[in-house]
Amino acid sequence: MPTIAVRTGFWFLRVTGLMNRSGRDDASLRRKIAKVRAKPVPTPSARLRGRISVCTEQFEGHAVWHLEPSAPTQTTPTLLYFHGGAYLYPVQSVHWQFLGHLVEKFAMRIIVPMYPLAPESTPTEIMTFGVNLFRNLSERYGASNLVIGGDSAGGGLATAAAMLAQDGGLAQPAGLILICPWLDVVPNHPDQVAIAKRDIMLSLPGIDAAGKIFAHGEPLESVRVSPAYGGTVGLPPVLLYGGADDMLVTNARQFRDRLTAENRDVEYVEAQGMCHVWPILPFKESRQAQRQMAEFIARVCRAPLALVDG
Repeated sequence: MPTIAVRTGFWFLRVTGLMNRSGRDDASLRRKIAKVRAKPVPTPSARLRGRISVCTEQFEGHAVWHLEPSAPTQTTPTLLYFHGGAYLYPVQSVHWQFLGHLVEKFAMRIIVPMYPLAPESTPTEIMTFGVNLFRNLSERYGASNLVIGGDSAGGGLATAAAMLAQDGGLAQPAGLILICPWLDVVPNHPDQVAIAKRDIMLSLPGIDAAGKIFAHGEPLESVRVSPAYGGTVGLPPVLLYGGADDMLVTNARQFRDRLTAENRDVEYVEAQGMCHVWPILPFKESRQAQRQMAEFIARVCRAPLALVDG
């Protein structure tokens, strides 16, 4: 059972619709996209910049942020993190707060690309960017010292990038951290109808509309669009999160079942009463999940992190 703070927070989000950006149909979704994109894209706050090292560089014409502890080394475990947002929305402040916490508390390096978005870019262009950046970072830091992660669509991008890297003969990352990943853009699982009544962030029509905009005419069962249909042979260890009140939990459950059936190394965490992308939020349950992420990174990279309580 979620804490009172979580239940109160979720009630507020449900009433205000503050984090619901899925829209009711194609037209309303496009209005939401335009409204969000009319505002400046959030960047790491001055407070965060005062607590960790923050810099940016360009890769294939897109900004790539580097968040690092005060004294990183070549062997500091590195997380390549793709933010969520249905492949349509830019990074949000909640992402910087979450990622900054990981760097500050667990002394890891996190790379956050502002990857190309739909509908201006196709799935092939988006995924190619992700694979190329992974290749670049692997050459810089070593694939065995690099974990790929992401929330929602970012989790889908992380999964597809690993699959496509495998297909391309690249070394796999040390692990994958998939936070409520969007792995199948078609919301047709029978359990999603009941979950929709409890979901405070997503809607079935909105998921369907976002998936079609993102797909840009490419096959919906292509690995670049729906990595649920991609190959899992050779994938590294996976830490996978789902929320029982998130319609995309069906994606996470099905991927867990597939990895388990194929005897892959997968650790699955599903929280009752929790919403979409709950592990990136600032609640007590979220902080516990974030510590778990740090411990996973330490295990798969075989490099100790500064695991700090609090």
